[in-house]
Order: sequence, then C-alpha cells, then structure tokens
Amino acid sequence: MPINRVVLNASPLICLSKSGLADLLPALFQEVFVPEAVFQEVIAGEKTGFEGESVTSQKWICRHRDTPIDPRVAAKYRFIGTLGIIVLAKRRGIIKSVRQSLKKLQDAGFWISDTLVEGICREAGE
Repeated sequence: MPINRVVLNASPLICLSKSGLADLLPALFQEVFVPEAVFQEVIAGEKTGFEGESVTSQKWICRHRDTPIDPRVAAKYRFIGTLGIIVLAKRRGIIKSVRQSLKKLQDAGFWISDTLVEGICREAGE
C-alpha cells in the first residue's frame, strides 16, 4: 500500500531542506501535514542560523492543529525517517542515486556513518 499522506516531525523538514532535497516531499506524497508544534520548532531553528521560513513558507505544507492521538491508533501507523524518504524516492524513480542524496545530507551536516551509507545503498540496489 503506497504512502500518500505523511505527518512530519522537524528532522526531515530541516535535514531535507538544508541539503536541497525538500522538494522530494511533495514529489513523494500527496499531502504533507506538519503539526503546529513541529512548525514552531522549525521556526525556532532560525535562532541557530537555519532559515526555518524557507521551509515553513512552502505551499505544499499543510499546517495542522496539534491533536492527541489515541495510542491504539498510533500503533497502526507506519513510520519512515529521513533516510527512508531517500530510499522511497529512489524506489519511486524520483531520484537516480541514493548515494548522491546521502552525500548531500552529509554535506549539510547530517551525520551518517559510512557503514550505514553502504548498507542503505546496498538495500536500495546501488
């Protein structure tokens, strides 16, 4: 079953934006929801030199009021992290190289061990 809707936390928004890969999100998902608390966390990143406005002003972001989620419902959610988004983009043909995208993340300050890079690339068929 394809993932068409996501609720993001701050990490993928910040990391993908800093590495120039934020456009993967609207290319992969029909709806990208960002809870208000996450939105505020991204904006707060401006104090550390990250331009949160560059992310939060994107038209593809759907701000969402913070809503508690029943644990029984949350248990049925599938989770995907920043690196999983890169692999998914490769599987859907949106990017040609997982390795190049991981390099962009590393260059932007996202720490990934060489062992993990090799494992992810192997998993993605590179």
